[in-house]
Amino acid sequence: GEGAGAVSGSKRGDTPMTPHRVFPGYSGGTPAASAGLGPQGAVRAYTDLAITISGDALNVVLRHKATRVEFFRLAQHCSTVIACRATPKQKASLVSQSCGFQKGTVSLSIGDGANDVPMIREAHVGVGIAGKEGLQAVRASDFAIGQFRFLQKILFVHGRESLRRNSLLLYMTMSRNITYAMVNFFYTGFTSMSGFDFFDPWLKQLWNLNLTPVGSFVWAIFDREVPHSIMQICPFLYPTIRGKERVSQFLGWNHFWWWYAFGVWGGAVACYVPLWTLDPRHSVYASGLQVPSVYFLGLVTLFLAVWIANGILVPFVNTWFWFIHLAIWCAPLFFWASAVICVSIDLSPNLEGEVERLGITPVVFPLLVIGSLIAFLPLFAWKWGKILWTPGPVQIIKERLFMRVFDVVIAPKGSGKRLAVVVPRWVEQPDTGAYFANA
Repeated sequence: GEGAGAVSGSKRGDTPMTPHRVFPGYSGGTPAASAGLGPQGAVRAYTDLAITISGDALNVVLRHKATRVEFFRLAQHCSTVIACRATPKQKASLVSQSCGFQKGTVSLSIGDGANDVPMIREAHVGVGIAGKEGLQAVRASDFAIGQFRFLQKILFVHGRESLRRNSLLLYMTMSRNITYAMVNFFYTGFTSMSGFDFFDPWLKQLWNLNLTPVGSFVWAIFDREVPHSIMQICPFLYPTIRGKERVSQFLGWNHFWWWYAFGVWGGAVACYVPLWTLDPRHSVYASGLQVPSVYFLGLVTLFLAVWIANGILVPFVNTWFWFIHLAIWCAPLFFWASAVICVSIDLSPNLEGEVERLGITPVVFPLLVIGSLIAFLPLFAWKWGKILWTPGPVQIIKERLFMRVFDVVIAPKGSGKRLAVVVPRWVEQPDTGAYFANA
């Protein structure tokens, strides 16, 4: 038939591969069809399938809706579809039709010539190869590479890590700003809903400038969940949607509401712990006053909120470089220095004397430590509980690397497929000592 594509594959137990031609309604001539598997039995009898279709045949297939549906239904059973001698318009149409047939998928097109430009523009992600055919494909693409073999590292390493780090950075930014807003929201209960803001107007402007974002930005640039050498040879780490429920590992409403709840919880802790701790019976001031001022309470509360907003990053750090330590733990020093500068240049006259009291009040620093631990308790319980009771391939690999147990094959529990987790003996030298097990 003019519109039929050649389907080649290997039957279970057959060596070498035997080619077959499948037509709509075909139901005989193969063991699968005789076993009662129906019209598609010839396709289901193979473990690996491929379709090779010419440009003329593709033109016939894409012309009518019925043939398009049959073609893409057949293509779903294949690992490879080869369209030879296709025009640029046919390439773009094939990409768009494939995206329309498979809802919820992301398409990627890669090419090195001017005839690939429509296909690259049609796909969600376009990759251009700079080669002998010019730079037209590179100019039309989202990403440019020098050789085709670099695509593996772009997908399995940089693509996955970019999604993981950017999604966590987004949720952390959202959560810390919710924490900041909820502190004032809960404090209105002590001010008869007057809307009084007990944060210093200059210090609070630095919340998203130098008090909280530095650590998360440095982490998002340099963090590695597992060594890149392992990611590149373990494609099963790439899927970001797992399980029958198709729950995303990094994005989705479940992640949004979890981080939202943690932001509310952090705001409640940052508000109530200082107010309940800085009772006159526990406060000692150089001036002899027994009742702390509202500006002093605001200073301590903002200090605790800075600790919470930066400490939330700790359970998600996989590579501890010295500059990541510096970016996270220097945030309290930034707060202290900013408060001193604001007072010294008369930007915050309400904090005159309150910064000194912050340093000489014995209960303040135990308050910061205890308040941070209370705020992090749900986060650490969820993080470590997930690792201990429902570990995934990434957690297993990290544990094996930490234990220096290599060349181990593990079948994860709860998986219908016997998916192997292989920890190779060779690991990138710079990353060998930088990873911990989280378990």
